[in-house]
Amino acid sequence: MIALIIVIAIAIYGIFNTMYMMSVTVFLVAGIYLLVENNTTPTTEVEMEEGIFTIDENVYEFRDYVYFAIITKAKNQKIIRLVPNSKLGTVIDIPLSSDANPIELREWLATQLDENPDMKLSKTDKLIDIAKL
Repeated sequence: MIALIIVIAIAIYGIFNTMYMMSVTVFLVAGIYLLVENNTTPTTEVEMEEGIFTIDENVYEFRDYVYFAIITKAKNQKIIRLVPNSKLGTVIDIPLSSDANPIELREWLATQLDENPDMKLSKTDKLIDIAKL
């Protein structure tokens, strides 16, 4: 918030002192910074314990989910998809980082849930991924 006030103040100062290029440059630099900052990929913190798992401080129970699948997306990106018991439940997609070992995760998750090895990304999921929604 303070940075926004400073940017606006510098731009107004530049306009009053007829330094229009400085005002335009300040707005361009601030806009580029905001675009770069908002375009970074968020980090999801996941903790899994016996019977429960926590995703960004939201607690879920494994008994509320039927099965899991490790799905490969483009360029070796993988996600863990957890499918709920009820149709109104939330399907959870957890992106895997490159340092996570999917084989160990699969072995551990198999002790908690059934695995569906045939699950693939649907066309809707691919469209959502392309649109980055």
